[in-house]
Amino acid sequence: MIGGVGGADASPSCGGDADGDQIENPSLAPVVLEPGNPRRLETGDGTFREGETLELEVFGQPFETVLLGAAGNPGGLLLWPLGALALEPTAKLIPLGALSDAGTATVDFPIPELGPGVTWVPRFLQAVHISPLGLVQLGPPSAIALIDSAF
Repeated sequence: MIGGVGGADASPSCGGDADGDQIENPSLAPVVLEPGNPRRLETGDGTFREGETLELEVFGQPFETVLLGAAGNPGGLLLWPLGALALEPTAKLIPLGALSDAGTATVDFPIPELGPGVTWVPRFLQAVHISPLGLVQLGPPSAIALIDSAF
C-alpha cells in the first residue's frame, strides 16, 4: 500500500504535512479486512474503586467466543498470526461467553476489597476471540486502575 500525499500548508507559519509512509506486509500473507466491529474492549474511564462495578464492553465479530486475559503486568510477545500478546504469560483467562449477533457483549465485574494498606492496583486486560470456526485472534490491550475506596 502506498501512503497518501501530505496536506497543504494551513497557514504561512506552518509547513505542510509529510506524505504517508508505504505500508508493507513482510509475511506476504493476505490482509483480510472483516466487516463489522473491530475487536476491542471498552472500560469507561479505566478507574474503578473498591465496591464499584466495572462494566466491560466487548466488541468483535458476531458469535465469537471471548476469553478475557487479566494480568498485573504488561508483556510483549508476537504470536503471529494471532496478534501480539500484551500481557505477562501468567495472565488469568476468564471465559466471557459468546458475542451477540451484533458482535457485542457487556459483562459486569464487581471490584473487590484490595486489602489492607493497598491504595491501588493496575490490571492489564486483553481479549482472546475465537470464531465459530475455531480461528483465534487477540484483541488490543487495555489497562485499568483499581483504587482503594478511601481515595
